[in-house]
Amino acid sequence: MDRRHVVCAVVVMLVVGIGIGIGIGFVVGRMKAENPESREADEGIRDRIMNEINSNNIRNNLKILTTKPHVAGTENDLSGAQFIQKTWLDQGLDTVKLLPYKVLLQHPPHPTSPDRNKVEIFNPGDPSSKPLFESASREDPFNEEELLQDGIPPPYLAYSATGEVQGDLVFVHYCRVKDLNYLTNTVGINLKDKILIARMSGIPRFNKVKNAEEYGAAGLILYPDPEDYSSWESYPNGTGLPSTAAPRGSILSELGDPLTPGYPSKDYAYRLNVSDAGLPKIIVHPIGYADAKELLSKMEGEQAPRTGTLDIEYRTGPGFKAPYKDHRVRIVINSNTSQHWTYNVMGYLNGEFEPDRYILIGNHRDAWGLGSVDPTSGTACLLELSRVFGKLKQEGWRPRRTIIFGSWGAEEFGLIGSVEYTEEFYMNLVERAVAYLNIDIAVAGSYVLRVSGSPHLANVALDSAKTVRDPSAAFDDKTTLYNTMNVRLTSPGNNSNKNSFREIPMVLGGSDYYGFVFGVGVPTISAFYSYNFYDHWRSFYPLYHTSYETFRLMDELIDPGFKTHQAVAQIFGEMLRRLGDEYILPIDVVAYADYIQRQFDDFKSLNISKEITNHGFSFDYLEGAITNFSIAASNFNDRLKHIDKERVLDVRKVNDQMALLDRAFLDREGLPRLNLQQRIQRHVLFAPTNEHPFPGLYTAMKIEDEELRWQSVDKQLSVLTFTIESAASTLLDVVSW
Repeated sequence: MDRRHVVCAVVVMLVVGIGIGIGIGFVVGRMKAENPESREADEGIRDRIMNEINSNNIRNNLKILTTKPHVAGTENDLSGAQFIQKTWLDQGLDTVKLLPYKVLLQHPPHPTSPDRNKVEIFNPGDPSSKPLFESASREDPFNEEELLQDGIPPPYLAYSATGEVQGDLVFVHYCRVKDLNYLTNTVGINLKDKILIARMSGIPRFNKVKNAEEYGAAGLILYPDPEDYSSWESYPNGTGLPSTAAPRGSILSELGDPLTPGYPSKDYAYRLNVSDAGLPKIIVHPIGYADAKELLSKMEGEQAPRTGTLDIEYRTGPGFKAPYKDHRVRIVINSNTSQHWTYNVMGYLNGEFEPDRYILIGNHRDAWGLGSVDPTSGTACLLELSRVFGKLKQEGWRPRRTIIFGSWGAEEFGLIGSVEYTEEFYMNLVERAVAYLNIDIAVAGSYVLRVSGSPHLANVALDSAKTVRDPSAAFDDKTTLYNTMNVRLTSPGNNSNKNSFREIPMVLGGSDYYGFVFGVGVPTISAFYSYNFYDHWRSFYPLYHTSYETFRLMDELIDPGFKTHQAVAQIFGEMLRRLGDEYILPIDVVAYADYIQRQFDDFKSLNISKEITNHGFSFDYLEGAITNFSIAASNFNDRLKHIDKERVLDVRKVNDQMALLDRAFLDREGLPRLNLQQRIQRHVLFAPTNEHPFPGLYTAMKIEDEELRWQSVDKQLSVLTFTIESAASTLLDVVSW
């Protein structure tokens, strides 16, 4: 071949090569540009969700769900679970599972039974005489037939000891330690073998029971004093508390099935003996304030230093004044404690690109009666959300990540269903769960939306609140939930900038987020619409856990038209969409750093902080760890702003770093406990019953033995410092830590 032909061949080859290269580059570039896995969320879906959520549907849901009582462990518990299961399948969710658990529950005798639970005033010297007083067998039904259904339990407190006790009555205010100390040390009353009567509110029920046990009481009566409740007109004409209303509830100190702590209550599970399960050792019973007045008005002793607003003279006791001096109080509890089946229902809407990353939303199904507020206002909204997301799926849309809808069983007995779920599927959740949204009560009032949750999800909740119109007629169409929160969640006299409302309180331990946050380390948001806490702050809504949570209560008195329910469903729908579909998770790690810094500042302002430094300890290492976490969070955000979104695995990497951050704050050994009855806690920043900053350090300072106290402080300071340093390392680049 001559030189000319060679040159021509080379030129042709170069041209062809360049052409092929350009073609390949064009194809690769087009493939890269059109990679569906790197798609951003379709913002138009927000409007579809907002417009599709229907207040009439939510009303109809609530009407159906409140026709019968649905107490855990009863036939209606199963039929309710099956109803949810069928509804979710009909709505088009991909998979729906019914998960049974056999757990320890307690139910009272029928109110007409001769063995019913009761409180009596009787004369032990005249056994043949009738009791002078006997507590009401049930709350006044006010001629409403639905309140006479057999499935509505009479007032009782689950897991009380059973049997009969009698003794002199002592009024102990809220039954706090300081109340009992005052009566013992100042008034000089020996509380051993006494019957105590205390107001509800103030501290959790199980703390009252524990305190009464520790002071040797034989029994405890709890009643709702009107001072702790609103002055609203009472039911049936208003939402206030009638005189016979006695809130029910659990008095367990632990959460989950009492017989299988730490493990799911499956058939194969090892179970404790009931006697070893840490159940209350004394008899406890609730009564209405009309019955409490009958007891308290007959008491002798010193004038009580702290009183309520019953039209009586509050006396400490012990015992009764003339002519009742020979009389005593007797409590009879014949509740049945045994294992029953309860059920979780789980519905799955599979993610399009990241099906192994989960956004969970849940509501508990069981109630102490009809439960139109707690929890069925939330159930009604959850079913409307699942309908809307199911419809979008049937029309061809799917979220990026899997959305899991949960209907929990036996929450009222101690968060049992959700705790068992997090125990059974711990490994799945710890590796794959991104966030849990909790919609327990949806509507308890119509004043303002109250949000709590993990600090790095605050922006999700508050930004979502900006997209939902406030349902109140007092505002124009442009007023959002966020606008109202800015105004109404700022306490009177607070001159803070109401346009920079960016913080939400952390959840405590009172609902189904407990197992996710404190057991697995999954961040959470919980929200509900409430009344004005600043005017009525002493207790929760007045009819809480009474039989009066009827459909009529909600339909006529709390939320006529169900526009407030609609707004709650809309904000949860928007949060669900953002977490489930946005390409880069809307999680703010810098907000977490700011939260830790605030905790540190708050802790340093406490007296115990000065005690620690005066004992020779230094906060220098802890402060350095907090600074390092803040720097790591800031640098992480900077990298996030410059990430190449076409590199899908790089995006997945940073998403996982954000989603898993909360796991880094769980201590392997658990925080210190003051006694074996206290729950084991692992989160070094949050505690379900402790609002104080750095709960491990705070608890360590409460240890009575001085040597053990300072050993524990030394250890907890080290654990806290290490944990924050370790959490900071999880935000560094995954190949350069």
